[in-house]
Amino acid sequence: MNVLEFLDVEFSFNPRPQYFSPDLNVERNLVLLTLILKICCRGNRSSFNRIQVLNWAIKSSKTRYTFKRLIENDTKPFDIIVRHEPWLNRILDIAVAEGLIEVVNGKSFQLSDAGDRFVEEIIKEESYFSDEKTFLKNIKSYVAENKLDELVKAVTHL
Repeated sequence: MNVLEFLDVEFSFNPRPQYFSPDLNVERNLVLLTLILKICCRGNRSSFNRIQVLNWAIKSSKTRYTFKRLIENDTKPFDIIVRHEPWLNRILDIAVAEGLIEVVNGKSFQLSDAGDRFVEEIIKEESYFSDEKTFLKNIKSYVAENKLDELVKAVTHL
């Protein structure tokens, strides 16, 4: 017996656009990771916790505003919750596999020569990620590794 014999109305299937969260966009996240390392990190190197916090801070205009208030002492660390992005681990793995970053001493990440060339092209083009680049330049002096350690402990409750 054929099921279609019982359907006496016409039907069709139409493809519908699917929502794709920008947080899951690999290329976007690779760019953000390399921008963080290039602009905010001395020697283009950072610990995982610092990358985690800066990755959260850069994600949207709301988180950028919240983080800026935090580093300017307009809010307390316990007033915010830093979201640990599960995709960041994958992005770090992809960045290492693509040769954009290197793992240093098993505990920090550093831009490779290829990663440095990659991010320089992004920085040169003013229209690419302009809000994110401006934000990172503005917070650079506040996010030195030693300054951010206490903040990381406070906001991540580690």
